[in-house]
Amino acid sequence: MRYSTLIARISAQLARDDAQGGLLSLPENLLSLRRLCSQQNTDIYDIELAIVKEPAFAAYILKLANSALYSAGKEPCQNIANVIRRLGMYQVSQYALTFALQKCHELENVSDSIVSLLRQNWQLSWSLAQEATKLYSLHRLTGNPAVKKIDLSDLLMLSVLLHTGRLAILTDFNTQGQGESFYDERFISEAANKSNMKLLPILLNHWKLPLQHYHLFSSVPGNNQVLNAVDYLFSAALLNAYPKTEQVNLEPTEYNFLLDCFNLEEVNEIATRVVELGILSDDQFDLSDY
Repeated sequence: MRYSTLIARISAQLARDDAQGGLLSLPENLLSLRRLCSQQNTDIYDIELAIVKEPAFAAYILKLANSALYSAGKEPCQNIANVIRRLGMYQVSQYALTFALQKCHELENVSDSIVSLLRQNWQLSWSLAQEATKLYSLHRLTGNPAVKKIDLSDLLMLSVLLHTGRLAILTDFNTQGQGESFYDERFISEAANKSNMKLLPILLNHWKLPLQHYHLFSSVPGNNQVLNAVDYLFSAALLNAYPKTEQVNLEPTEYNFLLDCFNLEEVNEIATRVVELGILSDDQFDLSDY
């Protein structure tokens, strides 16, 4: 099956999505919450009322607000209003999108191969976000004046969003391939890898999310562009795909978006940028064999 045919099929399915509740619809309550967070006249109690409509999300952000990441010796949050005050409306909005995308990874009544790939896809995005967060924390400690405060919710949201093209492929195979043995795990995984970035703008449009997220992933940041969250994702990807190491069994991952989006010249431009920003040093990765 040609990948262009696959993408055309998924695009058509997405067009029918809203009417039929089919492929990759995000929970409406969480989308409404995001819209509410962006409105100027919204107050904390409006947000609180919206959150309690999604008990699982309420529990998620309560746990998050009381984690070491945000509590830092503060009194534990006992209610959602206090959670919103601690995190802020912007971060609540970003985590709402991340949580919605996580729900898309929890399909019911699917084959074992699809379940395995869904879990793998979530772990890929989560691992990349964790590595990017570590790099950000280290970078802040350097005292580099270029380092600006970055919401950690952005790192997680962008990393999860990055892998949703693969998610579309996986859910499509689940919809179309029930009981058909020729949809083996290896083929599905290969199709997902090759189609990830091609499907991302289609999904963003379907979800009415800004296309600027796609442009962040698919274009090399200019020299005059200020440091932002995606620089840490690029840096984590460089370490993942091109490690300078003598360790055994450390292979470049086939899921790395740098491999899918950029040619050698562009990867070198990214590498030069993150070194100049002080996020990485030249001796941390090796592009010589690329």
